[in-house]
Parts: sequence; structure tokens; C-alpha cells
Amino acid sequence: MIIPTIGRKVWYWPGALEPVTVLDKAQALDATVIYVHDENKINLLITDHIGKVQVKTLVPINCIDNILPRAEWMPYQVGQAKKDKTNE
Repeated sequence: MIIPTIGRKVWYWPGALEPVTVLDKAQALDATVIYVHDENKINLLITDHIGKVQVKTLVPINCIDNILPRAEWMPYQVGQAKKDKTNE
């Protein structure tokens, strides 16, 4: 599991009724961690697909299921975390 820290980039998958512009549901929104509640809940600065910025609070991350809304680590970050773990 990756522990969230302020400034890290993540993908954000919005809920169906959120006031964000999504041009392609297969692409996540860009997000930056701005506050860490704990290893499973974070606050994010979100940029939607047309560049509109907003804050989302108490967003789940490190989820085992695909609930929405949620934050998700990028595949590269997951790969690096696995690589680091095997090098311990």
C-alpha cells in the first residue's frame, strides 16, 4: 500500500452527479493531494477535463472496491511501490 502525502499526484474518479466536466469516462481527472486525514482518506485539488479546478474532501484512496468517487494511484506509482518492496 502507498501512503498518501501532500503534493502527490493521483487520479480522481468522480461520482455520477458531481459538477465536473468529464469528456471521456475512461480517463480519470487530474488531482493533487492537499491534506491527508489518514492512509485511506484525503483532500484533493481536482482539475476536470476542461481545466476547471475545485476541492474535494474526504476522498477514499487505497480502496479495494471501485466505489465512486475515489482517488487512485497511477499505474507507474503502483509499479514503483512494488519494485521498491521487492528491493527491501
